[in-house]
Amino acid sequence: MTILLFCLFLISIPVLWILFDRDLMAPAFIFCVMYTFSIGSALINRKRWGLEISVKTFTIYTVGLLIFILVNLTCKYIFSKDRQVFLKSESIQRININYTFTLVLVVISIITIYMWIKNVKIIAGVSGSLGQIMEAYRLKTSYSVNADVSMPGYITQLAKIVIASGYVYGFIFINNVLSKDFKRRDILLLIPVLLYVIMSIYDSNRLNFLQIAATFVVYYYLLASTDSNFNKKAGKFLCKLLILFSLLLLVFYSVRLLVGREGSKDTGLIEYITMYSGGPLKLFDMFIRDPIHSTDVWGKETFISLNGNLNDLGIINIPKYLGHKEFRSYNGIGLGNVYSAYREWYADFGMTGVVVLQSIFATFFSIFYYTLKSVGYTKHRFALIMYGYMAATIFLHPIDDQFFRMFVSIGFLIYVVIFYAIYMMSSKKIKIVVD
Repeated sequence: MTILLFCLFLISIPVLWILFDRDLMAPAFIFCVMYTFSIGSALINRKRWGLEISVKTFTIYTVGLLIFILVNLTCKYIFSKDRQVFLKSESIQRININYTFTLVLVVISIITIYMWIKNVKIIAGVSGSLGQIMEAYRLKTSYSVNADVSMPGYITQLAKIVIASGYVYGFIFINNVLSKDFKRRDILLLIPVLLYVIMSIYDSNRLNFLQIAATFVVYYYLLASTDSNFNKKAGKFLCKLLILFSLLLLVFYSVRLLVGREGSKDTGLIEYITMYSGGPLKLFDMFIRDPIHSTDVWGKETFISLNGNLNDLGIINIPKYLGHKEFRSYNGIGLGNVYSAYREWYADFGMTGVVVLQSIFATFFSIFYYTLKSVGYTKHRFALIMYGYMAATIFLHPIDDQFFRMFVSIGFLIYVVIFYAIYMMSSKKIKIVVD
């Protein structure tokens, strides 16, 4: 069944390439490619993991793919009907930066990172190498609901500024590179991106590297595609993307010890990457065969952020709980605890939940994507910034559900405000009028 599933996804790639007019960023195409890589990674370890998925696992993966394709094709047809909106070319205009505001933002980010690192060391409570400190910090913060071992609230809120700055300035840098009016001082736009990377290391969060890389790929592709001759360069872009993807995997492997994964010190590159990308298939199948889940809270895994918000507001009354799922192993081989997005949905709502939530997921991104293509990327830059930020969850779908966890919450509304404020103030001069 596993080989059949892989062949199904693999064959779908050239079919979708044609159906979506060689559009590499069509949501369904991204979804299919990432799952093909994940299933292929699992097949590499087939014998070691005893991998032979159940009919139910095969069905869920297949139904998820079909839903995404059908929804995406329907939206593409609706938005392109009776108009050639997808064929127009746009001119990318340079975004001039307010360097005074940028300097203030960088100072705030540096102060925030300093406070973050200081508290990381306090929470970790150990001395030693960076990897050892991050290992202790990760274990304490990820597997405890005790407020004494969590980052202070005001620092967490300031960290949102660092995160938003990394994405906004990364977008502006890419925009200016493609505008053909790139200036050497634009290199300074990468400082907020670098600060975000540093904070991610001290947050022991490798997923951030994958998210921001995926987002930047979306930014670059969509802006570059405004050139009427871009389709002729699609093959060349694909080659660059494959090289970038390979480099990203090397970086992901290289930083594992820095972010506190000391247990993987002796793990080779291929073994480590294929376990992280392919492990979710084996783990999800193990969950299907032997489910471990508490149903005492509605949407416990899917809507963990929303439940936390409602609990803090006093709308519901539930005990605090951890979002991390159980670790599993096969014949003494540790496989981790990431099960793909389907785990949360199936655990909370069964097969109906998989169909409904996958349909919502596919519909949201399909409508958002084709709306942007219709109205033009360069005229709606902020919408493009937010789309790229959110679209990273399509790339990460084979690993975990980030969509409902991150975006169905009050916290995301705060992020939208911060993103908008930083974008507007960084790209416009602030005038102070004195009566």
